[in-house]
Amino acid sequence: MRASRSGYVQAPLRPASPSDTFARPMKTEAATPDPMSVIRSRRFVLLQLVTAIGGLVVSFAASGFLELVHQIQVGVFTDLPKDVGYDNGAPPWA
Repeated sequence: MRASRSGYVQAPLRPASPSDTFARPMKTEAATPDPMSVIRSRRFVLLQLVTAIGGLVVSFAASGFLELVHQIQVGVFTDLPKDVGYDNGAPPWA
């Protein structure tokens, strides 16, 4: 058996004995990184910065969409009836 890059031991193509038939690949023990060192790393800070900028872009787009919807509603329900000839605003059925 040999260890692959992922850390799992690759089983041979044919079992060595009948007791090895149901054997599963074993993961070798690997040291887990310290969570505080991950948080302090430069890559993590860069990831936070990129997500913050992305959040700002999305929030500005949402705000612009809401303003667009507001302007369309004002145009349809206030300005358009005045332009068509209803001087007192929208007709009563609208």
